[in-house]
Amino acid sequence: MDFVKKYIVQVGLIGISILVYMSSEELSDSARAFPRTMAISLLVLVVLLMISNYMKEKKNTGTGNAQDANPGSSLNAKTMTILVGFIIFNVLFVWLLPIIGFEIAGFLFILGGMIMLGGSAAKRFWWVALVLPVVLGVVFRTLLDLRLPLFPFLS
Repeated sequence: MDFVKKYIVQVGLIGISILVYMSSEELSDSARAFPRTMAISLLVLVVLLMISNYMKEKKNTGTGNAQDANPGSSLNAKTMTILVGFIIFNVLFVWLLPIIGFEIAGFLFILGGMIMLGGSAAKRFWWVALVLPVVLGVVFRTLLDLRLPLFPFLS
């Protein structure tokens, strides 16, 4: 059953990569380069993952202990909770971005992800969630000359 769940998720990721690639058709040549690169990269990685999983399943079928070979590969409730949490964080990030600015929304997104993946480490390395959006904001605004939403009191 886990075998089927993995392939459903992987086919969904292939669908997302195709959707991103096709939706970038309306953009100019320079603007569509990044989304298309990301979509093709995701597609290649998912196909490689599918081939790898197929080879592992084929190897484990002959030995008879497919469950024991990779016990962490199942999509259990904790994994699904983290996946749904990241989807919610992505939606909140996009929704809050124009309201509170890139740096604050980025801080909340990264800190939330750190707490979900490793709560105790997030307490020690909270500063990473603070510094990373600020550095990315500076790089995007100064070096790449791209506009990002600012803090509400700066705009």
